[in-house]
Amino acid sequence: MIKRIVGKVVHGKKRGKKLGFPTANIKPFDPNDLLIKHGAYVSLIIIQFQPYMALTSIEKALTFDAEEIKIEPHILDFNKNIYGYYVTVILIKRLRNMIKFPSSKELVAQFEKDCVQIRRFFDEN
Repeated sequence: MIKRIVGKVVHGKKRGKKLGFPTANIKPFDPNDLLIKHGAYVSLIIIQFQPYMALTSIEKALTFDAEEIKIEPHILDFNKNIYGYYVTVILIKRLRNMIKFPSSKELVAQFEKDCVQIRRFFDEN
């Protein structure tokens, strides 16, 4: 399963940053990209022709009771301001369904586990 999403990095609510997992909120060029099965994905994000490993969530931010579907890659080992950049997100493998966590602490613990899985995936492939 490989799916490509092209879009622009836009400002979000900065929830991920507050939790220690900043995300790049992607506004896709094709609105149909929001129809992808919700979940957490092993992915790559291409920024200025450079690929980076990412944990991409496609969901309504269930833990925070959000209504709008978001495409949000957390880029591993990355700490640059990319607001306004045009990027390509490549979804490679679906890790899991989205879960409504009872607290942000459990959400962070799951993100940490997901990032370990992503690193392992790229080490093995």
